[in-house]
Amino acid sequence: MGQNRSIRVSLIGLVSDPNREIRTRIGFESGTDPVNFTGVRNAAQRKLFDELGIPAEALPVDRFTPLGRMLYKAPSDGKWGEHELDYLLFVVADVKLLPNPDEVADVRYVNREQLKELLEKADAGEEGVKLSPWFRLVVDNFLLKWWDCVESGTLPE
Repeated sequence: MGQNRSIRVSLIGLVSDPNREIRTRIGFESGTDPVNFTGVRNAAQRKLFDELGIPAEALPVDRFTPLGRMLYKAPSDGKWGEHELDYLLFVVADVKLLPNPDEVADVRYVNREQLKELLEKADAGEEGVKLSPWFRLVVDNFLLKWWDCVESGTLPE
């Protein structure tokens, strides 16, 4: 999990997944393989390096499990907002993080209990914890189910 930097245009300072803003703007990333999500996987790998300093060799694209897409829309501050189709990829890895301070204000690994505590703090408005709307949608609709699947070895390939 990461916290967005204050230099962003939208969703400033909110806790989110650190690789949420993938743009497939480089030619080899823009493939439209609807089964293997090749372009999306390449973009995710690139953004994990850009934001968290995770080198490509630490997370080969074939380790990313595509789990679907989600149409997402959220206002931000009355001037900016987001409306996009996001791809949902899952990867489990033990990697060293070297966060880019221009992209990420804070980052931490959490277990399931720590995530639940963070959600409770956000819901109660405690300790200034705020979640991005996108991250909250993923947590509420998918993440805990995926976590169960990872632990039981049943995450779809």
